[in-house]
Amino acid sequence: MTKKLPKLPPIVGQWLEKTGIYQEQNIQYLRLKQAGLLRMKPNTRWMSFQAQQIFHIDPPSSDWRARVKIIPGLYLHGHDQWQNGIGHMHMRLWGVIPLVHGQGAMIDQGAMVRFLAEMVWFPWAMLKPYITWQGMNELQAIAIFQYQGITVSGIYGFNPMGDVINFQAKRFYSQGKDGRMEDWFVEIDPASYQNFGNIRLPTRAKVSWLLPQGCFTWLKLVISAVNYIA
Repeated sequence: MTKKLPKLPPIVGQWLEKTGIYQEQNIQYLRLKQAGLLRMKPNTRWMSFQAQQIFHIDPPSSDWRARVKIIPGLYLHGHDQWQNGIGHMHMRLWGVIPLVHGQGAMIDQGAMVRFLAEMVWFPWAMLKPYITWQGMNELQAIAIFQYQGITVSGIYGFNPMGDVINFQAKRFYSQGKDGRMEDWFVEIDPASYQNFGNIRLPTRAKVSWLLPQGCFTWLKLVISAVNYIA
């Protein structure tokens, strides 16, 4: 029997049923393999990357490790971690020479927004007490994420078939004195949905900043493998 949950906007309930998560309950941990392209600034060239990301659902945490090819023979190793409400961002040349180390309230907020968006790959988290929902209209709903004294929110967009097709939230575009909130937008390819066991999930997305001067798409992502563990 399908589990019926109260206080979910109808489109969210339709999406969760379509994912198949009610047939695979008690999932607490998962690992994703990713590949794609990224760039640091508008109008710069794209760099290829491969990454692995680990998520825990309760308590929520994430660990992302990537290898970015700058030019043949020259690589950056990125490591983004979020645990206990605290985020850390590291980038090292060849995995040895430190280039970037980010932490603080802006990083914490951004890491939580990212986790909220990435729940599309582990929808069980959407049913946890740290997430609440508010309906906007037939095809949009607001997800509110409260954890360790921090609250972030984002708008999930759906198509009429009940698939998630986008996510938008406010996130810090830069850090330090220049840090400012901008619109962060994730666009999901509706044709990319695949079944991983009994779970139906999207596998392609691109991520953009919707800046006053225009749209800056900085990430194109493909999911190649998903492993769930109870």
